[in-house]
Amino acid sequence: MSTGKVSLDEAWKKLFEAFPGATGWTSISLPGYSTDGDIAVVYIARHCGSLCGQGIYVYLRRVNNQWKVLVRFPVWVS
Repeated sequence: MSTGKVSLDEAWKKLFEAFPGATGWTSISLPGYSTDGDIAVVYIARHCGSLCGQGIYVYLRRVNNQWKVLVRFPVWVS
């Protein structure tokens, strides 16, 4: 009897077959802000396979009503 479960590698294969040209998926958190609202931080995770991806924090500063990247801080890579 089959449980319908597939391996992680098989799941990635099915994703790439279903969406030709896809390179994976990315998620971005909602921002957290400093008390004055001029600094923000977001977390970005990129997944491209069972052992392929990275996670980073991005710190931004508001300058002339535009957000500029201050620093990118990687926290994991696979």
